[in-house]
Amino acid sequence: MATLIEIFQMIDALSPNEKQQVVNHIMESASEDVPDDDLVWTEEELAELLAPAEPMTSKEIYEAGLFGVWKDLGIEDSVEWLAQQRARRRNKYKW
Repeated sequence: MATLIEIFQMIDALSPNEKQQVVNHIMESASEDVPDDDLVWTEEELAELLAPAEPMTSKEIYEAGLFGVWKDLGIEDSVEWLAQQRARRRNKYKW
């Protein structure tokens, strides 16, 4: 199974037309999974979603498992990953 980063890299290699097809497919499949009544939010629901969250201590962050994001994305070395991203951007835009 491909990692999310690998999928993004594959999408980056597509032509603009193919990228649009990917977007259309995602939008269609996403809209099929969501009932119409779930697409409308009340003022109370929006207020709850937009309300600032209480800050967490490092212990609470650890206990909630809110760490390791780089590794979860298949990124072993963040410095190397950033260098690859910069090189891709330079190649893409011919800097």
